[in-house]
Amino acid sequence: MRENFGQRAEHAVVRRPSDRPADAALARPDALTAAEFAALGAVPPELEWFANLHNAQTRRAYRRDVQDFAAFAGLHKPEDFRKVARAHLIAWRQHLEGQKLAPSTIRRKLAALSSLFDYLCERDAVAHNPADGVKRPKASHGEGLTPALSDAQARALLDAPPEGTLKGLRDRAILVTLLFHGLRRDELCKLKVADLHPREGVLHLKVNGKGGKIRFLPVAFEAARRIDAYLRAAGHRSYSGGALFRPGDPARSQQLMTAIDHINARMGRGTVRFATEGFGHGWAMRQAFRSPAYTTRWGDLPQVR
Repeated sequence: MRENFGQRAEHAVVRRPSDRPADAALARPDALTAAEFAALGAVPPELEWFANLHNAQTRRAYRRDVQDFAAFAGLHKPEDFRKVARAHLIAWRQHLEGQKLAPSTIRRKLAALSSLFDYLCERDAVAHNPADGVKRPKASHGEGLTPALSDAQARALLDAPPEGTLKGLRDRAILVTLLFHGLRRDELCKLKVADLHPREGVLHLKVNGKGGKIRFLPVAFEAARRIDAYLRAAGHRSYSGGALFRPGDPARSQQLMTAIDHINARMGRGTVRFATEGFGHGWAMRQAFRSPAYTTRWGDLPQVR
């Protein structure tokens, strides 16, 4: 159970085209075969719960937590979770406390199990959630976990990277973006060139946050100045779908961008592009939301005299 819970959960709802009969694939490639239909109907709800977790970080953490509990409780099959009682979870909490784990870690591990049992309750696989009523260690809110910086310390940090190199310009832009806007590391890494754009005349950052939430932050003047200096030196401002802050050798990156420009000039725009730009179709308005007077012809537009 400890080694294969995550793998079983991931593969339980994955269809493998190579296993499909030839006649079924020819009839309709996206249709379920009878065997696939029966197999999906037999997936235990415990594996459904795990496969339904979208965030990669949450999946990794919850997989580890569930595997740890399964090893502690001696569970070998997904269905064994239905036998778990509150006493088992209390004993596990005491075991974690004995390992001197941080209270926040123990709370997260119990939250993972609670989420699993909530789903089992929804599927009527268990009568109640045994994690309910299990006391969790109190989180310490007396002092924030993020260390505070004085004005002098912040300025020294922002000015630490050298201005004479592209890497230094990039690092100076990264530091000012993190410090002035309070972004998470993952949010910063997801920023694209197109995410830096004006809104009602004010430069904003479009930030893809935790849980798929999007927010727009006004860019501080110092941050705008440093990001502009970096983009002018790096030369990738026109690659709207590319990463805002790029790693790697600047000379090699410039050669790559020149080659891409050359190919796209000969073969057509968008023939070659960065994988970060995606391969989906562009946004299109839903027909139900279009006005009856919707038009794409200039001649149909009313003229005011």
